[in-house]
Amino acid sequence: MKKILMLFIAIPILSFAQDKKEMKVITKAMRDITSEVDKYEGSKSWDSPFYGKGIAGTTPKRVRLMKVKKKDGSITTYMSLLAFGSTLNIDGTGFVLLFQDGTRLENKEIKVDYKSDTGTAYWKYSIFTRLTDEELEMFATKKIDSYKLYIYEGKPITKKSTLQVMGYAKALMTVK
Repeated sequence: MKKILMLFIAIPILSFAQDKKEMKVITKAMRDITSEVDKYEGSKSWDSPFYGKGIAGTTPKRVRLMKVKKKDGSITTYMSLLAFGSTLNIDGTGFVLLFQDGTRLENKEIKVDYKSDTGTAYWKYSIFTRLTDEELEMFATKKIDSYKLYIYEGKPITKKSTLQVMGYAKALMTVK
């Protein structure tokens, strides 16, 4: 009986410790948002990091979020996704992004851009699209599970990357 009681006490403590670690990553990511004013257009943009530290040095982030406020006050939020493939496909369309709770974000019509990945035998596939406020909130409150651009999976989505994207989205929700 004492072992069962100890188990019920330990589970919430472990859960709290895990949440505390996750919040630390999310909070740090919120501070990683950069802002810039375009001196020609008069617009202001906020951007999540484009590069991160990978095994072989600096590697592009696979999920990137941006927000732009034009001189007239209008605000638009964007998302960029990046995946790699060993074969060339020039007419690919569509993306699907899955969150861990089963929620889906998808657009079957969007054109998937392609480009040779310099110095490797791979091709880079990417999309760039607008996000609604509701979609941005999904990134801030839900953990990404995986995504696919045309037929190419954007992996690996690490636990840390998932939490960082949540932090980027939370920070972008606060800028006006």
